[in-house]
Amino acid sequence: MSVIYGVLEEEREHLESALKLYSERVAKMPRGSLWIKRQGNRRYAYLAYREGGKVHFQYIAPIPSRKHTELEPQVKERRILMDSIRKMKKDLRIIERTLKYAKRGK
Repeated sequence: MSVIYGVLEEEREHLESALKLYSERVAKMPRGSLWIKRQGNRRYAYLAYREGGKVHFQYIAPIPSRKHTELEPQVKERRILMDSIRKMKKDLRIIERTLKYAKRGK
């Protein structure tokens, strides 16, 4: 049982360090989703995000533009990182719960 306990402890430490790293990366990226709005024949990019229960739209640039092409992959990467963070938090809760019950059995 001590081998499994040691593996779970290592995994918990690994998840905690990965969560910290991912959270720091996410904090540097733009929040929200890209929205494309049309006005006449032109298209414009906006960044939509929630703040205080309200949705805010921040103008980025007309499409196509350098700003839009730089921002799009960042928004996609942030979404992927946020999904990974959610999964890691779920795994971390399971590991901590398991470790808690393992300590009782010792």
